[in-house]
Amino acid sequence: MVHFVLVHGVCHGGWCWYKVKPLLESAGHRVTAIDLLASGINMAKIDEVHTMADYTEPLIELMDSVRPGEKVILVGHSLGGFNLAIAMDRFPHKISVAVFLTAQMPDCTHRPSYVLDQFMERIPAGFWLDTQLSSDMDPVKPKNTLRFGINCLASNLYQLSSPQDLALGEMLVRPGSLFQDDLSMMKVFSEVGYGSVNRVYIVCNKDLIMREDFQRWMIKNNPVKEVMEIEDADHMPMMSKPNEVKPVLESAGHQVTAVDLAASGINMAKIDEVHTIADHTQPLIELMDSLPPGEKVTLVGHSFGGFNVALAMDMFPHKISTAVFLTACMPDSTHSPSYVLDQVTMQR
Repeated sequence: MVHFVLVHGVCHGGWCWYKVKPLLESAGHRVTAIDLLASGINMAKIDEVHTMADYTEPLIELMDSVRPGEKVILVGHSLGGFNLAIAMDRFPHKISVAVFLTAQMPDCTHRPSYVLDQFMERIPAGFWLDTQLSSDMDPVKPKNTLRFGINCLASNLYQLSSPQDLALGEMLVRPGSLFQDDLSMMKVFSEVGYGSVNRVYIVCNKDLIMREDFQRWMIKNNPVKEVMEIEDADHMPMMSKPNEVKPVLESAGHQVTAVDLAASGINMAKIDEVHTIADHTQPLIELMDSLPPGEKVTLVGHSFGGFNVALAMDMFPHKISTAVFLTACMPDSTHSPSYVLDQVTMQR
């Protein structure tokens, strides 16, 4: 079972994932859609939140509670990319992949504010429309706040989303902050923390606030393992394209190896030279043996390949997160492995 942790953007809350969360859960995944500080139903007020680290604290608490050996998939939307980066820097060993869904994506060269500064420079005049903007003139920790207005939501964030989703956004958005000054004072994210986690970027090509050219600039500035795209998605793809977001998240960052067993496919051995199922399975065993410590795979076996999967499971249980038997022979732990094969033969 995969555990997805969904992180919202500025002024929003965990509620914005209400379409994607049940889609992932119906596929057997565990999903946590968190509320950052002063967001969603979190009771703090934005006036009480002074730094990006403070704002991220609910995510840090969640990551701290993840058990040793367990890993999650982090998904960050919009400003939530910074919250992902902070968590990645502290808990790289607890994250299998970080997915940036049309999100801010800092690098390991500049201060975190660098990409946000680039973003702000590209915002056209008049973009914010009826958004409420204000400044906290605290001499120690100054902070600008904003609350999206209905016209800005309708024209620039939710323009391809349904009227119902727009109404939901209008009712539930809360004042938030970009924490631009605080980000300018933060240390550069580290290569051994943030930089060591596999990253996937999902481009939304109809996003009017995080425009496609800016998304691709961030990818060029800090290359990722994989770039994916959702066509005709606005800034709120979890609203406008939930059925497209689900499979993209499920496939994000996965590496697929289709192994040739001994005397199979392009493996050069001849079947006359393969005397046992263990010999036949050797290429799979070598692959499993080569996995770095802490890495786990999902094994998928088809037909007779169920026996090969079983052998690998017996030797490397700590390296396998799930074993999938696709209309495959599946031995038990009571009888000799030939038992299920004998049953197949008897039924013919």
